[in-house]
Amino acid sequence: IELAVWNFGAQGLLNIGLIYVKSARASFLTQCSVVMTPFISIVAGHPVNKMIWIGCAVALLGLILLSGEMDQSVTILLRVIVLY
Repeated sequence: IELAVWNFGAQGLLNIGLIYVKSARASFLTQCSVVMTPFISIVAGHPVNKMIWIGCAVALLGLILLSGEMDQSVTILLRVIVLY
């Protein structure tokens, strides 16, 4: 339950940040919180399963691919691949 409180606080701060930054940057930061959660668990002294680390790596890769500054045709292709 402690981790849920931290996530709630992080999401609240990110929602406030939406007022002051562009939506693309806010989206990137919001999705980064998913990747940062296991690191917060480690700092809090909780063990993190290997599958969670693999899932975070896949999420981070998708986040980088979808928000990267690439050629428009490559970006569209990657979005189609990830969404389907």
